[in-house]
Amino acid sequence: AYNITAGEVLKQISAINTNLATGELVANNNIVAVETGKFIESKEDLEKIILNASGKAVFLRDIAKVTDGPSEIDNYVLYGDKERKDLEPAVTISVAKRKGKNATVIAEKVIEKINYLKGKVIPGEIEITVTRNYGETAKEKSDELLKHLIIAVVSVTILIALFLGFRAGMVVFIAVPVVLALTLAVYYFYGYTLNRVTLFAL
Repeated sequence: AYNITAGEVLKQISAINTNLATGELVANNNIVAVETGKFIESKEDLEKIILNASGKAVFLRDIAKVTDGPSEIDNYVLYGDKERKDLEPAVTISVAKRKGKNATVIAEKVIEKINYLKGKVIPGEIEITVTRNYGETAKEKSDELLKHLIIAVVSVTILIALFLGFRAGMVVFIAVPVVLALTLAVYYFYGYTLNRVTLFAL
């Protein structure tokens, strides 16, 4: 008996359509059109394929052990970093956020959930590495924006106070954050998020 994988066979015959004309049988002045049946959708369908119809029907399950498994590997994912010299097999999982959601919060919750599942659902010997975290970079960008805004407001306030007086400096010190706060409020009510374009505009 032969061992064959259902996934491999299904991959090879994926081009077969329902009721595909495959030819004709001519015998005793009769012509019989031969058509294939429906597409093979499961291991059981594959086992029921008839290999020989003369006499007793011989099914594929009679001469082979059919197992439902993956097809042959056609691509590989390898992981390595500066500390490792050898590349190791890996699986990449990408998590995307919905529109209007905070990438930083989503990323933190995903990492928290993975850490919770490690050792329980995820085997302990599996190493998990975060290779890219857009939530972290988004937080860095927003923190950098706030830092530069504070530096700018304080610097302008000091310059205005030195040249135009303390009262004018306080007006600037209050007006600039209020205008920026109103801008962010308008962004929020109109559905704009703090992506890289709006950060750059600010």
